[in-house]
Amino acid sequence: MALTVVWETANITLADGSEKVLKRGATLPDNVSDYHRQVYTMIGAVKDIEQVVQVVEAAATAEAESLKPTPAPVLPPDVPPADLHQFPGDVGDTGVLAKPAVSDSKDAWENYAVQQEYLSREEAEALTKTKLVAEVNKREQNV
Repeated sequence: MALTVVWETANITLADGSEKVLKRGATLPDNVSDYHRQVYTMIGAVKDIEQVVQVVEAAATAEAESLKPTPAPVLPPDVPPADLHQFPGDVGDTGVLAKPAVSDSKDAWENYAVQQEYLSREEAEALTKTKLVAEVNKREQNV
């Protein structure tokens, strides 16, 4: 197993007791004792470059997989695409208003209540927005 220096520089003790400064990317010489090889590996000064390459390749593959585009959603067969993009107050292909959100205007709620035939225009206009929303919700539950 070839060990490669991963620190910027490493002061390596050779088997004869002499020292040698190695820079990042240098291969650990063969004349380094097993004890020093273990120490340099444990402190992270050197690594088995083949293992590092495998880890980097695995990380790159995982990242590439995560960057793949997600497939477009499949539309249910009974829902026309126009209805999927209908917003509250919009009239879809069916000519029916979508139910307004609670935060929508009172006018949107009046139009919805009248079109659904829950209330007459006069009845809807006479109610406050809060009461109108409550009345529409109540009538929808009774349908």
